[in-house]
Amino acid sequence: MKVKIKHIGCGMNEPDKKLAKDFIKFLQKHITLKHDVTIKFLGEKQKDMTTGSRTDDSVLNILVKGRMNRDVLRTLAHEWTHEYQRVNLGRKQGPNIGGRNEDEANAMAGRLMKMFEKEFPEQKDRLYERAEKILSIINENNNINYNTELLMEMKKIGIENLLYRDWE
Repeated sequence: MKVKIKHIGCGMNEPDKKLAKDFIKFLQKHITLKHDVTIKFLGEKQKDMTTGSRTDDSVLNILVKGRMNRDVLRTLAHEWTHEYQRVNLGRKQGPNIGGRNEDEANAMAGRLMKMFEKEFPEQKDRLYERAEKILSIINENNNINYNTELLMEMKKIGIENLLYRDWE
């Protein structure tokens, strides 16, 4: 099984590319696909995709621009799981919201991220680095400290007034 990687206007630097390669090796170890895949890390969405999509010829499209590395890799794990469902298990694509395949891919992607973080604790800063850069750019451009602003707004609202859903 081979993985071909393409970077298309995504702006990934070399350390981010290395992180992605390490994560792909991790995926291959934990969810072995029976076939070759191409992973395209993209700077812009394609067609109807949100943050990720797949094609019938095993191309995984992953949106990178403006996202944390952790979210990018979680999307990759999600689409990788769908590939496993489609090719290894022979499942038909289900609904994009809910349904067995989608719920399973969401759960597996979350599980894989937690496993990766536990197995590679030295990557933690790299996983969250883009978030810090994005907040830094926003703060510089707007001259606002969003962390302070968020806390101030929460104090104004009152924590007891925040809506929540009881899932029991």
